[in-house]
Amino acid sequence: KLNILRKQIFSICIGAIALAESSMELAGRRSVCNPSYNPLGNRVHDSTAEVWFCTAENEVPFCKGPSMSDQVGGRFCTAGTKIIGRKSGDWIVEKDSGAHLPYKCPDTGKRLFKNERVMIMDKSSGEAAGVQTFLSTSTMDTQ
Repeated sequence: KLNILRKQIFSICIGAIALAESSMELAGRRSVCNPSYNPLGNRVHDSTAEVWFCTAENEVPFCKGPSMSDQVGGRFCTAGTKIIGRKSGDWIVEKDSGAHLPYKCPDTGKRLFKNERVMIMDKSSGEAAGVQTFLSTSTMDTQ
């Protein structure tokens, strides 16, 4: 009887371990048995890396290529404008048109665009332009 009881306990333990491992995979954690397992894999696309907001004080001209002398006539970016594109050196290349925008002001070196991630971090820390935080001095009476 003791051997049968040990075998039953052993099989229950093995079953519990198998269940725990499959639960870990379902929860998105890496399994001890397969450390290279990543449930997100290549399916994750960081869209915030492609979203830029213009923070320039003046209009920023769109250019045909990475040169300020090759501007697209009459097309400008203004403060608050959302641009979808990727950063390439000192330029942001707009995804749809392929037009280039200078990342920094050629005259002052001041940054003209902020990535969406930076904007989110600024907002969460209360450092975004126009965002003010106030401490409340009032209390609620619970009686």
